[in-house]
Amino acid sequence: MLMQTARDPGHHFDVNLHVDDDLHCLMIQGPAAAGVITSLFGDDTPASYRKFGHGLARLADTSVLVARTSYSGEDGFEIFAYPDTAQTIWNTLLRQHADTVSPAGFTALNIARIEAGLLFFGQDMTGQETPAELGLDFIVDAEKTDFRGRKNYLACHKSPRIMTMGVVLEDGPGFTAGDRLTANGTRADAEQAGIIRSAVHSPWLDKTIGIAHISTAYAVTGSNLDVVPAGTASHSSGARVQVTSRRFIRQPVLPL
Repeated sequence: MLMQTARDPGHHFDVNLHVDDDLHCLMIQGPAAAGVITSLFGDDTPASYRKFGHGLARLADTSVLVARTSYSGEDGFEIFAYPDTAQTIWNTLLRQHADTVSPAGFTALNIARIEAGLLFFGQDMTGQETPAELGLDFIVDAEKTDFRGRKNYLACHKSPRIMTMGVVLEDGPGFTAGDRLTANGTRADAEQAGIIRSAVHSPWLDKTIGIAHISTAYAVTGSNLDVVPAGTASHSSGARVQVTSRRFIRQPVLPL
């Protein structure tokens, strides 16, 4: 979204864009992450970073960017490095921390981030929702009086159209991203209540869970909604979900 906005000639931004597709990101996530980072960097350790802290550090005779950011709900770090350095770090992790570190791909990360209620841009948020609708009010300081868009932000904050909630399969065959949610029955005139944006089966909970945009009137924790498969008219799949908080598994939160 940032790239699209910066490139939009209608905004007239005086900026230079440098796109680097050769930079790799290694994510070390979990309760042992800080210890692993300390062993990698020694005295020059980013393990002391606070949440969202970042900086340059030396590793494998080169500088890498390290950020204390997590997309799993656990404590975590991201190391940004070029291919040769990234390969060295990867091999070191598997050789020296085989009892602590397990390789995992995006599928595992996607499950973890949905369990933690973390949003994926382009899927759970599209640029059309407000911070209030996404549950992201904490990123906006409404006490500031001089930021661009403050008036619109405050107006939208008072009357959100949707809420971004969790859903858990209660009964039926399941659901997937793109399925619609209806209220008050499954007939043709059933009220449209929302849409499922992300869905996975959680191994920890042994349940199918998801993140959904739900009309404010139906975004009530504990309420039930019917699932209408994507691409169909108005026939329910027989699945029924319960609306919940979207943070299914809570982990300790680092101080900002």
